[in-house]
Parts: sequence; C-alpha cells; structure tokens
Amino acid sequence: MRAPGMTMFKMPVFSWASLCANILIIASFPILTVTVALLTLDRYLGTHFFTNEMGGNMMMYINLIWAWGHPGSVYPGAAGNSVSSPKSPQPSRVSVCLATPSLVWATVCITVLSFIVWLHHFFTMGAGANVNAFFGITTMIIAIPTGVKIFNWLFTMYQGRIVFNSAMLWTIGFIVTFSVGGMTGRSAGGTGRGLRAAQQSVPDCPLP
Repeated sequence: MRAPGMTMFKMPVFSWASLCANILIIASFPILTVTVALLTLDRYLGTHFFTNEMGGNMMMYINLIWAWGHPGSVYPGAAGNSVSSPKSPQPSRVSVCLATPSLVWATVCITVLSFIVWLHHFFTMGAGANVNAFFGITTMIIAIPTGVKIFNWLFTMYQGRIVFNSAMLWTIGFIVTFSVGGMTGRSAGGTGRGLRAAQQSVPDCPLP
C-alpha cells in the first residue's frame, strides 16, 4: 500500500512503529488464545494440562502467559513511541528525527527481543543456569536499542531550536518518565537475586 517510490526506509517513523506494534499483536496473541483454550479444557472438561498432581505442569501456564504478556506489554510502548517520534522534531524546528534509520532499527530490535526475555519474571522456576543466563543477557541487551531511541530524541531536540509548546512539553515528560521507569527494567536481568514472579513484577515498571 506504499506510494510509488516510497521505499521502506522512506516510510515515516510512525508507520514503522505501527508496523512493529501490529507484528507484536499478530505474533503474540495466538499464544494467549492457546493458553485460554487449554485452561478452559482443564476447567470444564477435566483435562490436566496445568495440574502437577495429574501429570501436567503448572509452570507451563506461567511460561505461556508471560510468552504472550511480555510482547503484549511492549505493544503499548511501541504505540507510544510511534507518537513521540514525530512529536520530537516538530517543536524542535527540524524536519525529521536525527538518524532516522537507527531509530527504525532500534524499534525492530526491540520488537524481536521482546519475544525472548519473558523468563526474567521467574528465574527461581528451576530452568537451569544456562537458560537463566540466556534470558538475563537478552534482558540486558534490549536496553541498547531502547537507549538508542532515547538519545535519538534528545539529540534531535539538541540540534534544533526548541519551542516549549504543548507538544514539546509532552515529549519531554514522556522521555523523563520512560527513562526513569525503564531503569527498573534493567534490574530484571539479574539472575542471582532470587526473586520470583510477584517480587519481580512489582518493581519492574518500564512503562509507568
């Protein structure tokens, strides 16, 4: 549906962020559908997919929920970023964000990595040191493209001539909130803290 001559990297950042948000929905929500179907079978037809005493595995339910839930939690972030990226250059009096391709690639990287970080919510499950290390590393790595986006917005503002209108104040507020809240998410990569799901999820607030 792109116009003639509109290559992928000529697309607005808003379109890229919307594309990634839709990919997150399409790829993650079937996991929720399957999980709810299995849970319904357990509840009403007497199957035992998630019952330990009957040969099932309760932790499979937790894994499936977070395998859906973590990309699902990144979705509103991608949607919010799709709004903040166009808002950053306009009140800065520049045409587009600085280094737009890096902003696009950062969005794509976050989309991909969001599917392989969910285990940091329950390192105490007993998956093993190697599995925990893998998910801890991916949790740390996802901070890199996130930082790229934040510095991209900041340098876009720095190189322009800022007008402190409502759009700029909204952008500054978003960057501050996103940065401070995101710092708590980096602690999620620590595999040796011995925190389980409830203890981990409460302080992990990358999108306040």
